[in-house]
Amino acid sequence: MSDQAFGETFVHPALLVRAWGQDISGYILSRCLWMIPALCLVFSQPADAGNGIMAGDQASDFVLQTLKGERISLSSLSGTPVFLNFWATWCGPCKMEMPDMESLQKSLGNRVRILGINQGESPAKVEAFVRKNGYSWTFLNDTAKKVGEQYRVSGYPTSVFIDADGRITGRRVGMMSREEMERSIRVALGSDDHAFKLKFQEITRNVKSADIRIKSVEAGANIGTLTYVLEDGESYEVFAFDRKGASDRARQIELQVPSYGLNEIPVSDLHGYLLNWNLDYQAGAWAVDKHNNRLTLVARYGVDMLDVTSFANVCSEMVKTVSGFEQMIDNLMAESQR
Repeated sequence: MSDQAFGETFVHPALLVRAWGQDISGYILSRCLWMIPALCLVFSQPADAGNGIMAGDQASDFVLQTLKGERISLSSLSGTPVFLNFWATWCGPCKMEMPDMESLQKSLGNRVRILGINQGESPAKVEAFVRKNGYSWTFLNDTAKKVGEQYRVSGYPTSVFIDADGRITGRRVGMMSREEMERSIRVALGSDDHAFKLKFQEITRNVKSADIRIKSVEAGANIGTLTYVLEDGESYEVFAFDRKGASDRARQIELQVPSYGLNEIPVSDLHGYLLNWNLDYQAGAWAVDKHNNRLTLVARYGVDMLDVTSFANVCSEMVKTVSGFEQMIDNLMAESQR
């Protein structure tokens, strides 16, 4: 997927804010909680470690049929990382994450095997669904849900990531974003290095001294998080993602500051504001996170462009912009209710 540039920053075209046409009247603003997984609960059954279904276990083997009637066992895929996805055609979150899975399938090719394990539905229904949507990864029929029970599936979708040696490297219940899938697949591929973590730690080592409003910093292999508290006590989270390039020199850090949800937002006024802001301000761009149904401020920087001071300044500017935007929305809502 190519990126579109905003000065020194980039935003995926699928995330760009579009022209909505709704009227402000009758709309009520709501905030969305950050990173809450959407899922369809089916039953509750404990998933005990050590039985081939949890991270760190050797994955439990199974045999299922493809839509073409071919039998596939998990053990036959030894040597290739595997992404298991337990799903159903009636599950909304399952269907919402599938376009990203298709995109990953096309970009990964044969480096990773994606297996969509349908739960409890007829092969004919599954085949019709797959054909209608044009999905190209391998789908398996678990009509009796025996493999789902074997893996203690308690909600749809459930994703299990397995490395080339057959060991489970990750498990997630609930809908995943493309970025979350990419991170989990990188772990399964064994390419989840610590270069980003070390660089992020270097940049943020004294960042709380550079800006006392930064209260906490956490660094992971592919993601960093810091908490920023304004003078009025309002707290914001700034997320830093590893965006690898063709070389270490091309590696980038993507910063995101989540803002309001879009469920009932006054979008006609919002669109004009965002459009003008994106054209005038070069340190980032507003984007729409379709998975979490919220607006987020996004900016990308080469890893060599940031030091402690510049990183603190960028975070301050982004949080200040999000705070100003939310104040504008609050004012619009107050005016609309008079």
